[in-house]
Amino acid sequence: MKHRLQFAVGLVIMMMATQATAVSIPVITWIASGTELCFQFLCGSAIFGGDVQLKVDGKPRKGSFLVSVTHESPLPDVEGATKLILGGDWVIMTKKDVFSGPVTGGTITRLEGNNFAVNADLTLENGGTGLIYFSGTLSHEQFPFTIVGVISQAP
Repeated sequence: MKHRLQFAVGLVIMMMATQATAVSIPVITWIASGTELCFQFLCGSAIFGGDVQLKVDGKPRKGSFLVSVTHESPLPDVEGATKLILGGDWVIMTKKDVFSGPVTGGTITRLEGNNFAVNADLTLENGGTGLIYFSGTLSHEQFPFTIVGVISQAP
């Protein structure tokens, strides 16, 4: 009986710890890569599309994404300089799920060459609730311009 109680208490603590680290429900993580489809100065927002390799509550999912984001213009022109992401919308589609919501903030920081660190806060409103985060690199080194990064539960 004592061992069952210890096991039950341990299980409850593990479940609480897992819930405490999850920022979104369901928990969405993994990798995204794509291209810049339209520039903000042409379309009113920078538009990106591509592929995602997700884990949704630990289960693998393949899909695609589309993001429309506005940012302070022009992009930073000095290494280390940062501009704010002002807003936008995003959607991730898999065979089983559609997740979407607003881009609620973030930064674009100039790296070496014509590359930028992109960190974006994504609110999950459809398909779940909470926050997920994108952290990646936007390359303007050669056309088509590419973006690669990770989707995580922590900024």
